[in-house]
Amino acid sequence: MINKYKKLLFPGVFLVISTCLCAQDYITHTGFVSFFGEKPFDDIRADNHEVESSINTKTGEVEFHTMIRSFHFRNKKMEQKFNDEYMESDRYPESYFVGKITDLADIDFNTPGEYHIMVEGNLTIHNVTQRVSHPGIITVTADGLSARSLFTVKPDDFKVKLPTMFGKEMATEINVSVDMQYSRRTRVSD
Repeated sequence: MINKYKKLLFPGVFLVISTCLCAQDYITHTGFVSFFGEKPFDDIRADNHEVESSINTKTGEVEFHTMIRSFHFRNKKMEQKFNDEYMESDRYPESYFVGKITDLADIDFNTPGEYHIMVEGNLTIHNVTQRVSHPGIITVTADGLSARSLFTVKPDDFKVKLPTMFGKEMATEINVSVDMQYSRRTRVSD
C-alpha cells in the first residue's frame, strides 16, 4: 500500500515543483544611480553605486532600493547638508521604486538587442510616494541584461525643501540617471 502512495505522490510533487520553478529574475546589488541639479553658484551632483534592483521577465515587475546615505558628493560639506538638512537621512533612510514594464510583450529576453520600454510604478523618496512613468532602455545580451533611464524629479513633489537664494529655490528639478547591469537569477516563484 505504501508503494501505491509513493507512485501517486512522486508525479504530484514533480508537477507542483515544475509549475512553481523558474520565474526568471535579473538582479544587481551594485546598480548605479546619479543625480544632477543646477543651482546659481554650484551644481549639485551625487553618485550611488549601491543600488539593489530586480526585474522579473515573466511579470514585468521592476524594483529598485537604495539607502540615501549611499549617495556621495565630491563636496563633503554638501553631502552632509544633503543627508542632515534636506533628505533627513536618519529619519528617512531609504528610497525605492516598485513598478512594472508596461510594454513587456515587446521584449524578447531570449534575443540579444536593445528594447525601448516604459516603466510605471510608485517612487518613494523622503517617505513620500508618487506615481511615476519613465522611459528606459533594456539591452539583452548573452550574459544578462542592462537597463538605462534618464528622468527628472521635482524635490517639491517629495516634500524635500531645498534652500533658497535671492528668493529662488536652488534646484527645482533634479535630473536622474539610472544604469543597471543585471545578472540572471533563477528562483522558485511565490
